[in-house]
Amino acid sequence: MVTTKRLWAFVALEALVIAALIAVLAVRGGEKGGSAGAGPAPAASNGGGNAAEGSGGAAAKTVARIDGHTFTMGELQGELSKRYGATLLNQLLDRQAIMLEGKALGIGVSPEDIDKELKRMQQGYENEAQFYDSMKKQLGMTRDQIREDTLYKLLLERIATRNVKIGDDEVDAYIREHPEEFERNVELHLAQIISASKELADKAYAELAKGADFAVVARDRSLDEATASGGGDLGWVEEDDPFVPAPLMKAAQTLKPGTYSRPVALDGGRYGIVQLMERRQKKSADPQAIREQVRKQLALSAAPPLQDLVKQLRDKYHADIIDPAFNM
Repeated sequence: MVTTKRLWAFVALEALVIAALIAVLAVRGGEKGGSAGAGPAPAASNGGGNAAEGSGGAAAKTVARIDGHTFTMGELQGELSKRYGATLLNQLLDRQAIMLEGKALGIGVSPEDIDKELKRMQQGYENEAQFYDSMKKQLGMTRDQIREDTLYKLLLERIATRNVKIGDDEVDAYIREHPEEFERNVELHLAQIISASKELADKAYAELAKGADFAVVARDRSLDEATASGGGDLGWVEEDDPFVPAPLMKAAQTLKPGTYSRPVALDGGRYGIVQLMERRQKKSADPQAIREQVRKQLALSAAPPLQDLVKQLRDKYHADIIDPAFNM
């Protein structure tokens, strides 16, 4: 039941390309003179092969060139629609079915509900800004897109669990039987230098041994583009964070604050040096918030699978993908 602070990482590519597709379609729709609300869904229905149909000057607009060859907005929209249009269209249908069912049942999600869920999701981050910055880097999602995604997630969960009742005794039993999930975890503030070989890692280590600043060496030598510009800073992570390479985490756990490790072997022939900047005990969550989250998760586990429910709702509201190019 414990949620890591990078829970959404596995959908990063999909979220990024969908955001890109929406942006391109919105630009195209705007250049055609349509209203802002008429953008993504209608444009997506054209299909990959008909992207430029009827788009006039907008489709012919040059968006890039290389060695004399130009790429037009129509070509870009066509490729995005062909590759990712089915994903986007199905997401739009899913969300519309969820909204229709919520309205039919009188179930809603308030801005306060979304704020509360976002605050829970931000646990483990230094502050709100770091959370949104991380979501932008990992998923390519803006604040508004995260709020919208959270709205549909909460609404679907409420629809799924509307007839599920979880008593206090069940909540008490779960907390009693799973104490490890509610223990205060140790968090580490880490920085890293990633090298392509042991030889390069040894050179970086030699610079550190001579007194070079870790952040400067990381900026100049680390291969990890996501952290190099920030001096290799990984931010605060839990000791069991699955997204930090295990050899680096194991080395970090043996360090004293302010010290760094020797080069350690990583996957793919790379080597890494990790610095422990700070160590702290993670703040305990509010007991009532813990109970609410346990109750919610128990209810979801007793409810129909969310994916199956969405399919049922699409059938109920007669969702129909007319263009076969968008069938998944």
